[in-house]
Amino acid sequence: MAAPAPAAAAAPPEPAPLAKFLSTQLAAAEPSVPAQLAPVIAFVHRLVGHIDTAERRAGAVPALAQLRASAGVPPFAVVVAAALLVLAAARRAIKANAPLVSNAVGAVYPGIRSILAVERPKQDDDE
Repeated sequence: MAAPAPAAAAAPPEPAPLAKFLSTQLAAAEPSVPAQLAPVIAFVHRLVGHIDTAERRAGAVPALAQLRASAGVPPFAVVVAAALLVLAAARRAIKANAPLVSNAVGAVYPGIRSILAVERPKQDDDE
């Protein structure tokens, strides 16, 4: 039997809208950036890749795809808005209960470290 013909190399997928916009802006600005900022540019390129991945994953969620179809809201915008809402609620809860959080951390953290110190395999290491 003959071996199956190798499949043609698939073209890389088109970047998601926000990632595409950021990539074009970055490519336009990159020639004028000083060489000292090369690590920053590399970091931003990685960040754009992560944004592209997040946009694609958000678009794959059926409920968000349905929201996009009915209201025209980008799925990634819904995810970002939900994350900001959760962070704002967590900040408000922590701020309102600051003494409780502070006392809990002040009691729990040393307790955990003490238990870990007691359960060390070597008995002669005092830190």
